[in-house]
Amino acid sequence: MFYVGMRFLDYTNKLLQYGREANYPFFWVHQPVVIFIAFYAVQWEVALLIKLLIVMVGSFAVSLGLYDLLVRRINPVRALFGMRPKRRLKIKN
Repeated sequence: MFYVGMRFLDYTNKLLQYGREANYPFFWVHQPVVIFIAFYAVQWEVALLIKLLIVMVGSFAVSLGLYDLLVRRINPVRALFGMRPKRRLKIKN
């Protein structure tokens, strides 16, 4: 099994690189978002399955949005999550 994994799963692409960088900050951002959304969702008078879907989809979308808009783009916030600072592009005149 190790040979098969090493042989056929040894590649990378943009999505894997993005996910590799995002996994730790996403983990920390995700928990408060789940609690916040679930706090309000459990009070609704709808079916349990709908509440579960709202919490799952909503928490994933909000967590990914917070990561992408705040953590990934702002260097001081990146440092809080132990990420390397993003280099600025040099503009040639």
